[in-house]
Amino acid sequence: AQQALGKDFAPHGAAMFTAGALLGPALDGVSHGNFGVLAYHSPPPVPIMLGGFKLFSTALWVPPLFGVAGLLIGSLYWLIDDFLEIPRSQRQPSLSQTLAAVALFTGNYLASGFMSSNQLGVGLIAGTLAAWALLTWRLFDDTKTGLIVGVMTAVGGTLIEIFLINAPWWDLYAYTQADWFGVDSWIPWVYFCGAPAVGCVSRLIRIRFEN
Repeated sequence: AQQALGKDFAPHGAAMFTAGALLGPALDGVSHGNFGVLAYHSPPPVPIMLGGFKLFSTALWVPPLFGVAGLLIGSLYWLIDDFLEIPRSQRQPSLSQTLAAVALFTGNYLASGFMSSNQLGVGLIAGTLAAWALLTWRLFDDTKTGLIVGVMTAVGGTLIEIFLINAPWWDLYAYTQADWFGVDSWIPWVYFCGAPAVGCVSRLIRIRFEN
């Protein structure tokens, strides 16, 4: 295991960084930017265009931030799977399972933006996203690793956002209907739902490298 860590861990991390940097800003821009859940301030957002159609807007610092998130979550899955000796049979998602997990996470992200923009109650939004996130973990992960990383992602991601929003030396972005230290109180469930999706990607890439 130690030899495999040395050989494959770095390229696996690079792949996870790239996936996060490409997919994260798109999900965030479409789900939260386009629905008006948040707005980027300074530096000003850059529109991402397809022909003459604006897909979404994002700030220049957002892709590397999502890249680091992908790297960290993916690496945690690798390390905790090994530490807990998760059976290989429980950490071998197929491509179709991985795509389905990512699709469910995408749906969770979009639903959070849709419900928030329609000003549904915070309790209803949080309850819906929580059930959705737990179902995603149950269907596409169902391991102790996934539960641990899900909680770490929910707590860590939310705390990082609170820091980014409230730090006095910049004005990066803001949630438009924040109700908890500058963020929406339902956001931890979006993070939790992201963990099993990123975990499937991480495990699938690991399989490809090891084979």
